[in-house]
Amino acid sequence: MRRRGEIIFAVGLMALAVAFVAVALGYNPIARRMPLIVAIFTVIALIAYFIGQLGAGKSEEEKVANQGPGSVTKSAVVPTKNDVRILSWLLVLLASVYALGILVGSALFTVLFYRFEAKQGWLGSVIFGVVLALTLYGAFQGGLQLRLYNGLVMEFFS
Repeated sequence: MRRRGEIIFAVGLMALAVAFVAVALGYNPIARRMPLIVAIFTVIALIAYFIGQLGAGKSEEEKVANQGPGSVTKSAVVPTKNDVRILSWLLVLLASVYALGILVGSALFTVLFYRFEAKQGWLGSVIFGVVLALTLYGAFQGGLQLRLYNGLVMEFFS
């Protein structure tokens, strides 16, 4: 039952993404770049989701329904230390991008994440952060001529 609802929801999202592509094609060539990129990646992600659903087994509700009357199931989801740690890293990412901008914030986050969470050395972490910043700069400001968010710190000093 739940699986069918998820597929129906995904079909609705797919229709919305395809409509988004159709609307974006009506824009002038410069204005349609970013909407097309977002819509195309959304369609690709939804296709991957559909492929995953085709190979998926029974949903959790169906498994619980097929268990005997004496079986015990968990009814409440309790966050684990791992969940809290992941949420903390996401908050660090959001705070760094909000305060320092997309280029500096995401590069700083990448360095910190690789150094402390992935237990990589400083050199590899810094190299990866610099490569990420250069890739973002090249793709968005160089290739698409889009100005990225500079953050509160840069807004304050300008």
